[in-house]
Amino acid sequence: MRNRRHWWAALVLGPVALLAGGSANAAGSPSIPGFPGRHVDRLGRTIQDMCPAELRGPTQARCYAKVIVPAAQPAAGTVPEGLGADGIAAAYSLPATAKSGGAIIALIDAYSYTTALSDLNVYRTQYSLGTLAACTGLPTSGGAACLAIVNQTGGSTPPGADPSGEWPGETALDLSMVSASCPDCSIVLVQANSDNNTDLDAAVDYAASVPGVVAISNSYGWPETGGGTPFTTTDASHYSHAGILILAASGDQDYDDQGESGTGPSFPASAPTVLGVGGTLLSGSGTSWKETVWNDGDQGGRAEGGGSGCSTHFARPTFQSSLSTGSCASQWRASVDVSAAADYSSGGILIYETQSGGHGGGGGGWEQVLGTSAATPMTAGIFARVGIVSQVGADLGFVYTHAAAFNDIADGSNNDPSGKCTDVMCTAGPGWDGPTGVGTPNGTELAMLGTPSSSSSSSGSSSGSSSGSGSSSGSSSGSSSGSSSGSGSTSGSSSSGSGSSSTSGSSGSGGSSGSGSGSSSSSSGGISSGSSGSSGSSSTSSGGAHGSDAGTNADTAPTPDSSSSGCGCTTVGGSSPVNGTGAAAVGGIVLSLASRRRRRR
Repeated sequence: MRNRRHWWAALVLGPVALLAGGSANAAGSPSIPGFPGRHVDRLGRTIQDMCPAELRGPTQARCYAKVIVPAAQPAAGTVPEGLGADGIAAAYSLPATAKSGGAIIALIDAYSYTTALSDLNVYRTQYSLGTLAACTGLPTSGGAACLAIVNQTGGSTPPGADPSGEWPGETALDLSMVSASCPDCSIVLVQANSDNNTDLDAAVDYAASVPGVVAISNSYGWPETGGGTPFTTTDASHYSHAGILILAASGDQDYDDQGESGTGPSFPASAPTVLGVGGTLLSGSGTSWKETVWNDGDQGGRAEGGGSGCSTHFARPTFQSSLSTGSCASQWRASVDVSAAADYSSGGILIYETQSGGHGGGGGGWEQVLGTSAATPMTAGIFARVGIVSQVGADLGFVYTHAAAFNDIADGSNNDPSGKCTDVMCTAGPGWDGPTGVGTPNGTELAMLGTPSSSSSSSGSSSGSSSGSGSSSGSSSGSSSGSSSGSGSTSGSSSSGSGSSSTSGSSGSGGSSGSGSGSSSSSSGGISSGSSGSSGSSSTSSGGAHGSDAGTNADTAPTPDSSSSGCGCTTVGGSSPVNGTGAAAVGGIVLSLASRRRRRR
């Protein structure tokens, strides 16, 4: 550990002329000698790893965050160019009225960060998110948003400071991304005693024990194989907690963790009980956005970009069984399931942080950062905000059966510099691919699948919003019909879809029965509307609908339906893919979701 001590201070004192020289020589030798983890990227920016691989010990995880070193010290309080909370909401079509209802997200980081709350509130104030209070004890599910900071056993005594100054910046990034994507979420920040895998494992286990936690975000990792990895298969048991969504960054070293001398994907993202989150390069503004695979290429012989890979320790989970994974043999887990912005082409992703002294950039305060460390907590917050976090926590396959609700990333590759991968495992294309999974979240579409945060009432005839399934009440046999529509903008476009159905028979699980008629209405963000009425009984899907029947719990996660739709597809409460076409079976009815799929090029 001693070789890492006070190295940030040395970076702060580095000559500006050296930085300028590095930027001018981006096309030739982009690495900057004497500065571990510092280099110039493809965009000509001087980048500093927050947790350089060169300084990571044999049992230490690496945080997946980087900071852009400014050419000159900005004036105090100046907010630089970059992606803020407003840009995140616009890029991912997050409905302004969508609320999590007080969901609790846990973040796993290492060492103490004494200015965490005050720094976070500067960020939140800048983007009119409202200040966050310190929790009295632990947050309450459904309660007012607050921040609780505990150590890896839940105690209030913080761990020691990071001797190298690495982790406060990582922690600030995690806190900012959850706040940006889910302003009303409460956060439990669990600070591990160190970045050793045993301490991080313990922190995850504690987070899972906190009542009401729905997601645990981990913005760190280490190569599953190679690179001096501390990984053992026993670590995986700590990242498996029933009903809680556990997310992990896929890494910042391209395919197979090449930038860290790895020969396999990053763990814990590669674990089959973890949602692996890849990274994209986001560009655009307003209603026009573009995403490609994040890849800064060969940086002085070191690869840098969103991670992906094929596990050699974990068997392929059922939810990936239908994937075509090219060079990744069908028995093994592919590490990336979804993705989100790891970088922004116009200045990086913005955070506010004062404790680390700016990671060599000088002074701290507003910083421009990048890495899958941004994508992971951002995804956790989005899922909580649009109401699908519990559904994904119950079944990671939810993102695959609802792939139409994600932006399809079809451009880019993350295979520098080895060239050992030439297929879907490192190259984006239509549908699932190794670097970006099923794609990035489309908040409008996902909110149509989420459980509503608003209350519902009932009287009269049934009406409500849905993602293509109608809910109904009544008795005896008869017919039901439903329609749905949704709109949202991504890449400057909007879409809508509708479907209708008729059924007869008895009510399915979760449906309602009885004579007469009733009505219910509910919404999540007010982004979709539809109506259904019936004189018969039908099955109700809570996984893919906003509206709910009288007597139906709208917060119930979808449950498998053993009935056959007769279409060669699997019917699962809400919707499931049909032969990879994007069609879905809802209560035995085939609906096409393909028209709603956005492809970002």
